[in-house]
Amino acid sequence: MSTELENILSGQGAVAPAPETRPEPQPEQPAEPQANAEPAFEGDLPADENATVSVKAVIAEREKGKKRYTEAVESFEKRMSEQAQQFEARFNQLFAQLAPKPAQPEPEQAPDIWTDPDAYLQRGVQQAVSPVMGQLKAMQRGMADMMFRDKPGLVGEAEKAFNDAANAGRLSREFIQQVNSSENPWVAAVEWHQQQTVMAEIGSDPAAYKQKLRDELKAELMAEFQQGQQPGAQRAAPVMPGNFATGRNVGARTGPAYSGPPALDDILGQRR
Repeated sequence: MSTELENILSGQGAVAPAPETRPEPQPEQPAEPQANAEPAFEGDLPADENATVSVKAVIAEREKGKKRYTEAVESFEKRMSEQAQQFEARFNQLFAQLAPKPAQPEPEQAPDIWTDPDAYLQRGVQQAVSPVMGQLKAMQRGMADMMFRDKPGLVGEAEKAFNDAANAGRLSREFIQQVNSSENPWVAAVEWHQQQTVMAEIGSDPAAYKQKLRDELKAELMAEFQQGQQPGAQRAAPVMPGNFATGRNVGARTGPAYSGPPALDDILGQRR
């Protein structure tokens, strides 16, 4: 150190400048592309194809990110829609369970054989006879339809009229029981319906109805009598044929009709 200072003072040598240390250039590391990152440039691609960062790769990666984002949104919306439907179905099910149900009639309690043996026996008989009674009623209805087959629909009309009158209280219980216990209730209902129809036509004054029938009958007889008194149409004169050989006998026959030759016994009897 002292030697260098002496040299400088004596002018024997100049101090050599210290060598400048320059940092070595570090190679640039390419930035990793991010999925949702936007490119740091806009406009046309750079002309340098050997650029460190590939613009095409960045654009492709960006498009992939957009696609993944769209698919994720669609999947999320689909799951939300399915969950909403499931929630609605579950809510409707719970609401149906909590809704008040209509009161159902309690089943008829069977009578006890020990406390009410008659009712118990009657119930058993009814349960055993009900199927047979149903078949019997069907047969009776078929027989009634056959009896009045010339008037289609009469049995059904009579049944409806009878039921309407019974429900309206226009028939007594005794008469209803009489019709239901008859040999064929449908035939009895038809007979009742026909009587009601005739009574409605006669009205409340039978004498006036009879007089009306007499007047109608008298008018019909007078009309027939007047037609019989009118002179008949004159008969047309027979047309005489031009050739009598081939013409038919068109004149009126006045003598007795020919009945064939007399019997042999008649001839011999006359000679005796």
